Amino acid sequence: TMLLAIITVLALTFMGTGVREDISVLPASQPPLLTSLRAILGYRTFWTIAVASGLYSGGMALVVAAVQFYVKYTLGRPSEESTFLLVAVILTSVLCLIGWTALVRRYTALPMWRLALGILAAALAALWFATSLVMAIVVGCLVGLGYSGVMATLDLIVARLLDEDTARTGVHRESMFLAAFSFFNHTTGLMQSAAFGLAATVYGFRSGDDPGAHPGEAARFLVSGFPVILVLGALAVSLTVRFRPAPAP
Repeated sequence: TMLLAIITVLALTFMGTGVREDISVLPASQPPLLTSLRAILGYRTFWTIAVASGLYSGGMALVVAAVQFYVKYTLGRPSEESTFLLVAVILTSVLCLIGWTALVRRYTALPMWRLALGILAAALAALWFATSLVMAIVVGCLVGLGYSGVMATLDLIVARLLDEDTARTGVHRESMFLAAFSFFNHTTGLMQSAAFGLAATVYGFRSGDDPGAHPGEAARFLVSGFPVILVLGALAVSLTVRFRPAPAP
């Protein structure tokens, strides 16, 4: 752990000290903070992307938080074997990035973002029916496929939003937008609390040490049921995202 911490500090120091800002491209004056805040909060496209991103992030964070319970109580395997499931998801997502990048170049980011959310929701739903670790790993590869697609497209969607705002207003507010998106992404803790609260109420699941009378069903709900609802919500909201047509070159 200490070695990883040292490597992280060195990497961040190296990258941070290498950043150089081109002052010449900055406008002579910046709008007041409250003016920018009102403009962002009144921008409908920002809200749709931020809510969709927050719901998606909440669903994936819950999967990671509860996967050990899922492997132990639902699949009946040692919780340590959840590593195999997570590795399958991560490796698949990395390998699929090239394919998603090609699709984005051909069909643009917005429809591919929606497709990736749909695949992710379907894969998470399929985890409900897994009865063995091998089956869960196979389904986990589909989760990685959808997760990879969202990773390949979401930053492009945000970049499109920033470009559209700049073209619409003539003002660069990238830092304000990114800070606002960060706020929504940090609401994942609230979603996890809601999911675990429901698991405690419905199934009596309070923790790994006090799993209640139906731990298998509770873990299935935490890894599949509630995340599916969140990702489907993200997909539904993503369908309302509209950008202005890009100007002809």
